[in-house]
Amino acid sequence: MLKIFFESLGCDKNLVDSEKMLGLLSRAGYSFTDNEEEADVIIVNTCAFIGDAKEESIAEILRLANYKTDGGCKSLIATGCLAERYKDEIMKELLGCHNGSCGGYGQGPGEGRAIAACSVSKSGEAP
Repeated sequence: MLKIFFESLGCDKNLVDSEKMLGLLSRAGYSFTDNEEEADVIIVNTCAFIGDAKEESIAEILRLANYKTDGGCKSLIATGCLAERYKDEIMKELLGCHNGSCGGYGQGPGEGRAIAACSVSKSGEAP
């Protein structure tokens, strides 16, 4: 079973959304790690409410992307406000996806607002 590292950034709403996603993943049988180096999948729940939050989210995506190229991470998933608002830019500029060939974009289990996810895997396939 895949090990997941989950990073939640931003407001209390993001924390609630993160807890919902973690619950769904846990019920599906996934295991979790607090160590990015051990993760098969890295998920970062981003925020874009204010400029500082957007900068923090971008920096964290870039930092975690290193585990995709230099570590055991098979998939990096960006979810939350930043992923929802800037999905095309994230896929191309931050996750390295060009021409839509290496990832996917979908909706998650949000209540009242969408939880967007942009993802890319090492193999170039949508995770």
